[in-house]
Amino acid sequence: MFPGIVRPVTATTRPKRANEIDGRDYFFLDRKVFDRLIAEGRFEEYAEVHGNLYGTPTESFMAAWAKAHVWLQLDVQGAMQVKKKRTRTHFYRKKVGCGLDQATAAAHWRWKVRAVGEG
Repeated sequence: MFPGIVRPVTATTRPKRANEIDGRDYFFLDRKVFDRLIAEGRFEEYAEVHGNLYGTPTESFMAAWAKAHVWLQLDVQGAMQVKKKRTRTHFYRKKVGCGLDQATAAAHWRWKVRAVGEG
């Protein structure tokens, strides 16, 4: 990443891959725990993508916030949740290839958010 910008650890219900470490790459949660955290309001944002839940736990977000500016990689659903919750958020939309062929890359967009103030 960049100096002064921190990416909080996010959570998911998808299975952990062999090279991933819980608490570093993601917090790997089962669906029941994830749903309970949603009900308790403990996510900055969350979304279901291809049958799995992804989200940014508020605790992880606030820990990153205490250190630096926060960088989130979000889909449109998550970006709108953060925008509603934190009104002083700057949004950047950037096309990225991520190693995909040109035709596929042109069809994919990622939303990036850098939170720069309390909302």
